[in-house]
Amino acid sequence: MSCIHRINNYGLVADALRSKQLHDPPRIFVLATSMSTSGSISRERLLSGNGEPLCKYRKGFFDHYKPKAFIVSTLRVAIQQGTLILANFMSDQLEGELKRNKAVEDGKMSQGEADEEAKEWEKLEWEKRWKVFPN
Repeated sequence: MSCIHRINNYGLVADALRSKQLHDPPRIFVLATSMSTSGSISRERLLSGNGEPLCKYRKGFFDHYKPKAFIVSTLRVAIQQGTLILANFMSDQLEGELKRNKAVEDGKMSQGEADEEAKEWEKLEWEKRWKVFPN
């Protein structure tokens, strides 16, 4: 679907016109129906949607400091940081396991040594990574 309009200029035809892929003057036929049968629609009414004024639901300048918004935002950031720490830990843990398994297969260390090294690494890294998490 393509639409060429003063307000809505999108679609394949509009993209081609913007990128100048059409070298000849374009012969464009647009089939459309009007949004209303009651005549012309002003730009303001078209943008306002269902008759409500523009920016009716706009938030105030300091609305993000209200308690509910502040708590939700803080929890969202804390959860994201926690999951990022956990995901990075697990990724590095799997990478270390692959290296240790390769060393066991090559005979550079025994399975018991690899398991001990993995336990030490997990203990040290887990503490170190969670110290970065803000309190």
